[in-house]
Amino acid sequence: MSNITEPELAIAQLILSQGIVHYTDIAKTTGFSKKTIAKYLSQLADSVKAYGVHLIRKRNVGLFFEGDLTALRNAVSDHTSNGDGVSRDQRVIALLSRLLLSQQPIPIQNLADGLFVSRSTFEADLNEVKLIVQRHQAAIASNHQGIFIQAAEANRRALMSELLNLYWGQTAYLGDRQDRVKSTIQVPDNISQLFNSDTLEKVISAVDQFEQISSLRFSDYEYQSLTIHLVIALERIKHDEVLKSESGNDSLYKDTKLLVSILEKEFKIKIPFDEQRYINIHIMAAQDAQGRISIQSSGKGSQTQTVMDAFLRDNLSEYDSILIKNLALHLIPALKRLELGLELRNPYTEEVKRNFPLAYNRAVDLGVRIKQEFNTDVSDDELAFIALHIEAFIERSRQVINAVIICSTGLGTARLLEQRVKNRFANKIRINRVTSLQELKEHPITEDLVISTINIQVPGKAVIVVSPFLDEAGAQQISRQINDLEADRPDPAAFNDLLKSSLVFIKRELNKRDNIIRFLGNELVQQGFGAQGIAEAAIGREKLASTAMDMVAMPHAPIDFVKRPCIAIFINRDGISWNQNSVEIVFFLAMNTSVKTQINDIYKYFNNVLENKYLLKQLVHANAVDEVIKLLGGNRA
Repeated sequence: MSNITEPELAIAQLILSQGIVHYTDIAKTTGFSKKTIAKYLSQLADSVKAYGVHLIRKRNVGLFFEGDLTALRNAVSDHTSNGDGVSRDQRVIALLSRLLLSQQPIPIQNLADGLFVSRSTFEADLNEVKLIVQRHQAAIASNHQGIFIQAAEANRRALMSELLNLYWGQTAYLGDRQDRVKSTIQVPDNISQLFNSDTLEKVISAVDQFEQISSLRFSDYEYQSLTIHLVIALERIKHDEVLKSESGNDSLYKDTKLLVSILEKEFKIKIPFDEQRYINIHIMAAQDAQGRISIQSSGKGSQTQTVMDAFLRDNLSEYDSILIKNLALHLIPALKRLELGLELRNPYTEEVKRNFPLAYNRAVDLGVRIKQEFNTDVSDDELAFIALHIEAFIERSRQVINAVIICSTGLGTARLLEQRVKNRFANKIRINRVTSLQELKEHPITEDLVISTINIQVPGKAVIVVSPFLDEAGAQQISRQINDLEADRPDPAAFNDLLKSSLVFIKRELNKRDNIIRFLGNELVQQGFGAQGIAEAAIGREKLASTAMDMVAMPHAPIDFVKRPCIAIFINRDGISWNQNSVEIVFFLAMNTSVKTQINDIYKYFNNVLENKYLLKQLVHANAVDEVIKLLGGNRA
């Protein structure tokens, strides 16, 4: 179950352990809303089909699995636990911690035995560790004694930082007499050897003390970044593992000197000057973010926030004033951090890629423009932060449900009902009109929803009959209908119009990212869908931010290179090397302004495809182009 999400996994475990469950059981266990549960149940239903199991939802009975559950139980068990309640994530953390801690190579069998897992499970865990290590320009190396992490001191610290980041912010409490919120970090035993608990507490105390007596006020991100850096630096200094700064600037900020003095007094040590320079970078970023930040635009000198506003308006295809304001507030300090080599870890990056592909794609496009304008590379994590702002705009822009109120008891009663609906569902429903049965003869219903005080049937329309006073039962009926209308499966037509049999390829000869993108780009040019340079432009986007996610990659072509919109598909069931990942399906998306009005429908349907694990597995094992087109719901020539 390599592609199953954690929410699906939690629900599957609950059903396997209890046999029959209800929505309330799942809600109590996960904290999800009914609508969210329904979404994950649909995904889980697709996932378990691969194990010969069906998820049954029977009214007045509950939810349960049907079929031989042996394979499913084994898959869930292998995915989540080694038999002692230790999850895969915990095993990966334990494995990474042990490798970071060891001064000597460790035999693979010793590592596997220590985790109490099978060799195949251990190899899967080790692959996860390799991916984490590679992200920090380090490597898992081996010799006759075993395996070890090969990394420069700065990269080793970055790996330690990744571990500590996982546990940051999980606990906060009200402390001293002023009831200030204090932070703490609770780490499990298997990584506590890397970070002395006393060091953690002292650093947090020192940074809090520094904030109280200095002029600086950290954001949550800045506080976390600085504190984690200090914890790791002080632990490494104790073991004489000191960073050497490449900076030639010998001047330190006044606040840097103050923080260093507090730390030296607290820990009774002398912090080397090169280490002070790295602390100075954090202080510099925080001070610049707090003041009037200027950003360097290539060839244009020092620019202020108004230029960032103008840059965003020039480079976003769609926006509102809220998006411009929020992105400017995020990007100005972000560019300064990136310029200084400080990156924020985004724990939701993969979820953003998976759930909001349209927003992430637009964020990548903006990242390309940021690179061109400000000569700054934007990381995956930063792009995911940008995508969240863009997704918020997309959701703000979605049209509310149009409704008509039908009432035959008088205009006063109708207006009362209208006001109560507006008060209760202001952000969900737009009341287009209040009308009577007689008026409907001349003005037929075009709205999505009919709210009526009398029994009426309207073919093809959702009708809710309520009291003129809109009691709780009526409000709940409207709420359920809103959920049903919002959850309607998107029309596949817009997506399927982009599919062409001549652009679907099932091959095993090509298995590397750039080769496949160039192959598809060449086909797009030859068939009149793309312009010369389309492949290299897509490769450039992939270098900035990988679109690989689970078993799928989604390279995009900039609209300047798209003559006719389409989606090209490449499948290699043996696997495709994609950055530090391996995928089996490539969707090359080439879209331009001619599909602007359909773009939300296209991505909504595409997102359903990406979430359907069972469908993706069927695509991987398809033997013919027509089969691929049919599986995706199309019949294009």
